[in-house]
Amino acid sequence: MEVTRESERTQSEDVTRVLEQSKLEPTAAQESHIGVRQATGLSWILIVVSILSSAFLFALDNTIVADIQPAIVRDFGSVNKLTWLPVGFLLGAASSNLLWGQFYAYFDAKPLYIICVIIFEVGSAVCGAAPNINALIIGRAICGLGGAGMYTGVLVLLSAQTTEQERPVYFGFTGLAWGLGTILGPILGGSFTNSSATWR
Repeated sequence: MEVTRESERTQSEDVTRVLEQSKLEPTAAQESHIGVRQATGLSWILIVVSILSSAFLFALDNTIVADIQPAIVRDFGSVNKLTWLPVGFLLGAASSNLLWGQFYAYFDAKPLYIICVIIFEVGSAVCGAAPNINALIIGRAICGLGGAGMYTGVLVLLSAQTTEQERPVYFGFTGLAWGLGTILGPILGGSFTNSSATWR
């Protein structure tokens, strides 16, 4: 009987100790949000704006060809290939989304994001220097490929740098940047087409 009482007392003390530690020590979820980021204030604002700008540019490039197609036909002809301009962009983006997701799961997000930005810029350069519509279509596909990686990177970087409470707000900003880019794409495309800068 004495042994049983001693065992019960020991178990009770162990339970009490565990409960006290659970109150004092942060949970794994709480620890993951401690020191999430070091940047604050203006530095953090600039970081967020820089990250969101890539989502804006991806959306902008998606719709910017809507108003410049007549100018492209005038320069290159090949009306039968005109539909490949938006299709090539979307194919490059859609075909690589899952691949970028896997890459971001296994590799460091920051350099991978920068690589995606470079791919997007290379595609834009190919479009600007395209000597014919075939090269333009290839450039659009490269833009879609890099743009999909950029957009995935935006979500990954914001997730890594924000808490669960903050995250919906920043994802909302991402949607806002995408919406603005989608709306302004045709407007800016038409403006450049009718200016001395031309559609290139």
